[in-house]
Amino acid sequence: EGITLRYPGEWPERVPLRLVLESGPALGAVMDGHVVRVTVPPGEQLRMRMSSSLRRDALDLLGLWRSLPKAMRDLPVLQEAARDGWFWWLTPAASVRLVHAVPRPVEVPRPTLLLPLRAPGDTSVAIVGALDLHGPSTERIDMEAAWTQWVDDVTKPGPERVSGTAAAFGTTVEYDEDLIVLAAAEQQLPLPDGSVLRLHAAVHQTGDTQHRMIAYSPRATTRYREYFSPQVTPDVDSLSVVGPSRTIDVPSAARPAKVIVRDVLPLFRWDEQTEPAQPFAVRRMRRSGVRIYLERPWYVTGDGELVGVIVAPSSDALLHGTVSQWGADPVWWQQGPAVRSSLPLVDLLQFTGLDDRREAGRPVGPVASHRLIDWKDQPRAWVLGYEPEFSPARGLWFVDIALDPGTAFWPFVQLAIARYQPSSLPGLHLGPVTMCDFVQLAPERAATLSRTDDTHARVQVTGAVGYPRGVAPPRMMGAGSVVAEVAASRTMRARLERYDAAVGTDLGWVTVAQHDLPILGADGTIVSWSGEIELPEAIAPRTPGTSGAWRVTLEEWEYLRADDGAGGKGGREPRIIYADHLPL
Repeated sequence: EGITLRYPGEWPERVPLRLVLESGPALGAVMDGHVVRVTVPPGEQLRMRMSSSLRRDALDLLGLWRSLPKAMRDLPVLQEAARDGWFWWLTPAASVRLVHAVPRPVEVPRPTLLLPLRAPGDTSVAIVGALDLHGPSTERIDMEAAWTQWVDDVTKPGPERVSGTAAAFGTTVEYDEDLIVLAAAEQQLPLPDGSVLRLHAAVHQTGDTQHRMIAYSPRATTRYREYFSPQVTPDVDSLSVVGPSRTIDVPSAARPAKVIVRDVLPLFRWDEQTEPAQPFAVRRMRRSGVRIYLERPWYVTGDGELVGVIVAPSSDALLHGTVSQWGADPVWWQQGPAVRSSLPLVDLLQFTGLDDRREAGRPVGPVASHRLIDWKDQPRAWVLGYEPEFSPARGLWFVDIALDPGTAFWPFVQLAIARYQPSSLPGLHLGPVTMCDFVQLAPERAATLSRTDDTHARVQVTGAVGYPRGVAPPRMMGAGSVVAEVAASRTMRARLERYDAAVGTDLGWVTVAQHDLPILGADGTIVSWSGEIELPEAIAPRTPGTSGAWRVTLEEWEYLRADDGAGGKGGREPRIIYADHLPL
């Protein structure tokens, strides 16, 4: 569509037209006398052709027009086009481009959707998605990447948190593009309406297969760099704008390596709190667990690498040599593990992911189901991820696994573990399974110290016990026989101690009184010992736990069968299996 603008005045005093380019919010034009004002928004261009037009009665004055056959000259369509200056051979046109140049793009590029696309073994990642931008003022998009990650270099004393940046990829932008589509390769995609959609190649060469959380920021560069002096735009920031970053979880593209176990040790997990509903009492519990020391390096699959504990998917599924298991100590009658493959690692809320609170020795996420690809038929198992820690003293990684043995007494535990990367491509989450050595869990004990008055303190200890083989099983014994067997197989001792400040070390604790706590009662194999201790002087009642001068030390002695001449108690050799102290 064209428009005819007539020169003001009459021949031979025609007034020339003056073309003025102005800035405005939208494309527009107005003729004001002999001035034609054209409004172009910032960053946009207007391409047009200018040619002479003719009066309706002046067309036959042109010899070129008269050279046409009369049949063509009589066509109204050709007459109108010729008078309006559309024929280049009759009234040649001049191309004009109006440019409203800007030093930086008008709009900040905005990611609408960014998704990682990766195949197994890839050392690159393709970013699939789109960017919203201002095509008329944007000539190029460059994607900048930034991330931080843990690196465990075995030649250095320990792991380091390092930062990385990179120019991920770049692509040119067409003038009429206001939304560019990112894909794995450059491509022209035909659309049903006959138009063509350009796909822009967006591939970040990371150089490895590791998992990272990468923040991508699009930088848009102006289309009008040549219009501005270097003194006006001295650096890249004066020619470009950076859009909001979008953090993408780039999954690991390689299977984790086998984890190497150095040591497996029983773990004591201490927990102290006030006794519920009793402000003059404190409770201190010794819970069970396992600590596993691992060889360096770690983070071979990138950030977020965990130790995966492999457990059977059901209580009746025991995949020999592939999953964790536990069993009872045959020396004792006890209410031990009923199913070898059902380890008490998490409760129902943690299992389902409803409870995501971080606790020492607990998994960092809900249970996940994965295939064990090292075994025939690739059976599925449950995987619980634990976050390892680094020990500078030993130069090793370690992970604590909390266990709740319940009524089991001295159970044996064998954990199946693997390097585990939750953010991985399908089938690449788990490394080869390593079966740890058997380790025996120490009995759990809960001790309560309370004040009954200003001259007395009461102590109570509760926990699971077992009965030596050779006597009747617990289910066949009466309550009196149970108490008698517990008393014969172990002693819970409480000592009241006072601190001699003149000594100045732990050797300054002196025993003032000693008591063997009687058994308060038994519920199956859960037994409680309780006793009251008389204080040699009046001490104002308060919540125990802060005194530096008085404390109660607890010891549990267990008697194992031995030769009659070996000492101990009636042919049984003593060993200490529990010790703790609670300040008054």
